[in-house]
Amino acid sequence: MRTRGLPVGAMPESIAGLLRPEISRLRLSLEAAANGNRQAALQCLLLDPVITDIETTKAVLEDYLVSYRQCLPKF
Repeated sequence: MRTRGLPVGAMPESIAGLLRPEISRLRLSLEAAANGNRQAALQCLLLDPVITDIETTKAVLEDYLVSYRQCLPKF
């Protein structure tokens, strides 16, 4: 079954501002998973506020790709 969002009209800027980073992360993660795009995966992780440096990000990405290789055949 395919679901569709409900139109709700214009969103208050305060809420839209909170959602923009999440939308960016989701788009990058979809690009990464669908196309095996390592750069998009790395950028997605770098947008996470918990990750603070590039070396940690690269290590997390490698661990993730190893752990979920069966679910990510493009990688």
